[in-house]
Amino acid sequence: MKQIFLIVMLTGLFFSNIKANPKNMPTDIVVNSGKYDIKFYHINYTLSTGNFVLVEDSTEDDGFFEILVNKEAFPIPAPNCRNKIILRMPSSSNMALFSSNIEERTDAEKSVELKKALHHQIKEVAEGKLKELNVVVELNPYVRVTSSEPLKLQLDFCNVYFRTYHNYYVNNLDLITPRNNDSST
Repeated sequence: MKQIFLIVMLTGLFFSNIKANPKNMPTDIVVNSGKYDIKFYHINYTLSTGNFVLVEDSTEDDGFFEILVNKEAFPIPAPNCRNKIILRMPSSSNMALFSSNIEERTDAEKSVELKKALHHQIKEVAEGKLKELNVVVELNPYVRVTSSEPLKLQLDFCNVYFRTYHNYYVNNLDLITPRNNDSST
């Protein structure tokens, strides 16, 4: 009788581990407060050949591009999404790109070049030339807290963004020191 009980227990443990949802795996979620005490949620995410599709036509002169991440590979649940979550790189300000202020225009052009370099690296992952690439994702504004302790989030829509600050992609989870007393992220 003990042997049957032990076999049933081990079988149950085995199958419960197989059915375990990867979304239940712990993810480091960093919460940064921005302007007006808005909380911004950031995560590290590893792009690899099998977990995303590069949208080829999406690269723009202003740095905008997007990729489609497999919903099942993304660590934050997105029950309203069918198969993909759109991960977007916001465009750099067109006003800055065409500004008569040379410093402002140069700054905007630099941010676009850095975004294009990231896009190139992502393309290398998609083509199998790079094994993987770690990126930082901002979950706002389409995220909500489903549990405070422990912190659990859920996406209400199928959109997330690469983390940016003043048009620049931010490749870390650190709190950003605002410049010019601006506390947005």
